[in-house]
Amino acid sequence: MNCWTRPVRTACVQILIAFGICIAVATGVAAGTNPYRNLSDAPFASVTGGPQGAIVVFEPTDGAVSAASVRTAVASQHSPASLQQAHLTVERMKHHGLLSRGAQVRFPRTMVHMHDGQMALPDLHTAMVTGQQLGAAGNQIAFEFEGFSTQDEAALRAYLNTAVPKARMVYGPPAFDITVKVIRDESMQDIQGGTYNVTTNEIRIPPLSGNFPEDTYVLLMLVLNAFHDDAILFYDAWEQGFIGAAAYAIQSSPGVAPGYDPIDPGPFYCLSVYEAENQPELANSTYYPASGATNMLVWRIAMARAAWLKCYIEDERFFANFNRAYYDSFSERLPGNVPALTELAASVLPRVEGQSFHDWFNGQYVLDTSVHLGPKLYTWNIPLETSVALISELYTTLPGGDETPMGAQARTVYWSYDFSVKLYAEEGNIMDIPASGGFAGEGFLLPTFFNIGGPQRVTVEIEAANLSRRYPYPYMQRGFGSGDNNLYGGIIGAVEGTLHVTGGRGISDLEVKRGVWGGRLTTGDLKPMQVEISFQTKQGQTTTRTCNVGWDSYVAFLSGAEQTRIQHTFLKGLTGLRMISLPVSPVTGSAPEILGIPADRLLMADWDPTLEGADKYTVWPRARPFAPGRGFWVKLHEDTTMQAFGVLPSSAQSSRVYLPLGWNIIGSPRVKAVNVADMKVQFEQESSVSFAEAVENGWLQQGVFGYEAEAGYDTVEQLQPFAGYWVRVLRSPGVYLEFPPVGDETASTSASSRDGLDWRLPLMVTAGPLVSSAAYLGVSPLASDRPDSRFDLLAPPDFGPSVKLRFIKPGQSQAGAAYLTDVRRPGSRLQWDLQAVCSLPDTKVRLSWPDLSQLPPSLRPVLVDRDTGRRMHMRTVSTYSFSTGPTGGVRSLSIELVDAGTDQLLLTSVTTMQASQGVVVSYSLSRPAAVTARVLNIAGRQVATVSTDQMQSAGSAQAIWNMRNSSGSLVPNGTYLMQVTARSDDGQQASAMQAVVLQR
Repeated sequence: MNCWTRPVRTACVQILIAFGICIAVATGVAAGTNPYRNLSDAPFASVTGGPQGAIVVFEPTDGAVSAASVRTAVASQHSPASLQQAHLTVERMKHHGLLSRGAQVRFPRTMVHMHDGQMALPDLHTAMVTGQQLGAAGNQIAFEFEGFSTQDEAALRAYLNTAVPKARMVYGPPAFDITVKVIRDESMQDIQGGTYNVTTNEIRIPPLSGNFPEDTYVLLMLVLNAFHDDAILFYDAWEQGFIGAAAYAIQSSPGVAPGYDPIDPGPFYCLSVYEAENQPELANSTYYPASGATNMLVWRIAMARAAWLKCYIEDERFFANFNRAYYDSFSERLPGNVPALTELAASVLPRVEGQSFHDWFNGQYVLDTSVHLGPKLYTWNIPLETSVALISELYTTLPGGDETPMGAQARTVYWSYDFSVKLYAEEGNIMDIPASGGFAGEGFLLPTFFNIGGPQRVTVEIEAANLSRRYPYPYMQRGFGSGDNNLYGGIIGAVEGTLHVTGGRGISDLEVKRGVWGGRLTTGDLKPMQVEISFQTKQGQTTTRTCNVGWDSYVAFLSGAEQTRIQHTFLKGLTGLRMISLPVSPVTGSAPEILGIPADRLLMADWDPTLEGADKYTVWPRARPFAPGRGFWVKLHEDTTMQAFGVLPSSAQSSRVYLPLGWNIIGSPRVKAVNVADMKVQFEQESSVSFAEAVENGWLQQGVFGYEAEAGYDTVEQLQPFAGYWVRVLRSPGVYLEFPPVGDETASTSASSRDGLDWRLPLMVTAGPLVSSAAYLGVSPLASDRPDSRFDLLAPPDFGPSVKLRFIKPGQSQAGAAYLTDVRRPGSRLQWDLQAVCSLPDTKVRLSWPDLSQLPPSLRPVLVDRDTGRRMHMRTVSTYSFSTGPTGGVRSLSIELVDAGTDQLLLTSVTTMQASQGVVVSYSLSRPAAVTARVLNIAGRQVATVSTDQMQSAGSAQAIWNMRNSSGSLVPNGTYLMQVTARSDDGQQASAMQAVVLQR
């Protein structure tokens, strides 16, 4: 018994491909392992240069490859030992009655040869040279057999004679006209499944097991590999998902494989529980990490097959139509270019389950082939009648998609339907997840519930290694008898209402109580079909979903939370760039529809700190969907009014947002402003603390950063609704940010990075319309010589055109780190290195320091342009400018604090004396300077200029006023003021004034 089921168009594609980069192999990969990694890592839009999940046979220089070298590649890259944990997982499920006793996992793989760093693809090479059409209608696959008994060969030929014609109907004609040799390989064990070698067109399978329907199902998947052959899709989620789903459809067809049942033993069939298992942790670029970890292998294979099976249920010609479009658009870059592949899929299947293909695809996490770094907690949760099986995988994803298991003691909480009671389960609330051994990184628990008040939605909460997840479980709704529910589920956010289903024989006026529902959709067994489920709350609010269901049964979850319509106007502002958020989970509408911006003009991006590489931005339509607490960048072309219809978080409870390690763009889940001081932070098992305490604990960097185009980034004390903000998490794997219930706010203010400073010197930089005024340097006895999270604020990532000042700290631990502020201890090295950076081309950049009032009089700040060597005394010069080049510019600067008496410009001994030739002004300079002398009347208006920027050496000097005004006329007798100003080449300035009484 299996208790998972029972107890675009070509032109568009070519444009997308043109932006791809095809590289043969990745660097830094161990010899003898698959060398391919992602070249681009956007979520649901990654690009790779080769088949990451394939077994690779490295050919010698002479190109001679023996059967022994093929076996060696299988043994090293796909050994039974490496699959042992997946085997143990299935055995444990069989032991607990969650899978049929006859269930046996098999993991067939694709194989490819590499010669001189390139894949050996002879069939593709021949087709490209000769101009043969891929997928031509006349293409056939002929089969040869080696090593089988006469009886086994006859049985397999008879099977293929029936299955291959059906495969052509489901999958379309093969890419190439080839002969495939099927080899019985006694060195291969059942768990290895078999291989298809795209280079040699060979299928290798272990000896037949005696379960002919299952043996031929695996053979069929390898044959479908041969249909693509040298044109295989590079990602496991696509190639292995495609062939597994198509094989279900073919093998289940009448007359193909009598006795085959996809759900019994069906170790990989999971469409019946797909919605319970569809979780973000399924994402990765390969199902076979370099470390050999197989924690997620079974789940990913099962879910990928189920996801693509939904497309087949939507349209039985999906695979055939996709392959036709794929062959017609084929280039060497297409097989690993997910954006181009999804355009092809959308062109042949515009809608799936009531959504556009793109929207649907972005919600199927197993199809996300990008790499998300850091710790993960995934739980395969199987709803049974009175219990729920929990198999938790705890692991860390490393660069390149590698994964390693983690150990921890997980804690569980079982909440009643209204979250008022923690329910009791005899099995307890502790799940041990070992760090090593046969079940490394995997825990198991089977909590059973008795006498808890009848059917209801139980919420299972699991926390391990500071990762917390919640899973809804429809208690007492699933049945396994012929008359029991085969369509059931839960309502999230509501507990009562009425449910209607169309499809099958339909279900009408089904009463929902305590958040759960169930009914029988068919008289006999459930078969693949499309159903529409509508839930209406007691208040008359309706939510409708379309689901493609398969064999056995199906669990579906609908939102029933109170929905509201919100509206807000975003002002375009200076540049149109804004950080935004929505305090609501929209239930209808795409981002363009919600924002009121046409799809072809929408530029919206979010930042995912778990992605590989420095650039972690994901641009719509690949950006994650709107959700309370999640922020985005958007480019507005005009003032824009958004309208969203969706679910607001409960105002009576705290709202928690998980923030992974690194920078996160957040938003407030409230419709009113929230004080930063009122927010709390939780890390691991520790109690929640205030934001300021989290900074002191080293969990967060000080400051929540907002953005205004007129001023750039700056810290804020309040989070306004509909705005976006940056927060930086310092502790792995992340923290929970808690927003208080509405009404629990205080009037308190949070600690600031400016608190505790002896003094600060703010800096401003402008370039055209752009301004940045948040940078400052300072001194505090509480500061550290190293970067510290309280005073030294790392600047948030840039987005769009910008001008900025960034401090480069000496001995910084983070390469390339640029700080918005830099605070030193008194007596430490009083020199700050910084960069002025402007992205605008051919633009004048102006640096200023408008307020030096806090700087001690004993210190003299000097600005040094390290690129030109120019020095400027900042007390007597207010600005410094430079111009960018055609691609923008970066200027390296320093600010030095020197003693006020060191090499100071002094203007002394200023005297005036009337003589026959005029008024002689005498003065003395401590160092060379440009001297300007002016005559003013007693009201301060200029009368005459005696000298302008006249260079004078150190020592005594004179200038003579001829007693005439600027027009050349003699001035009348009276009292005048002689003003002398000296300016040194480093910008120091000194002035003096002396009265002049004219008498003739």
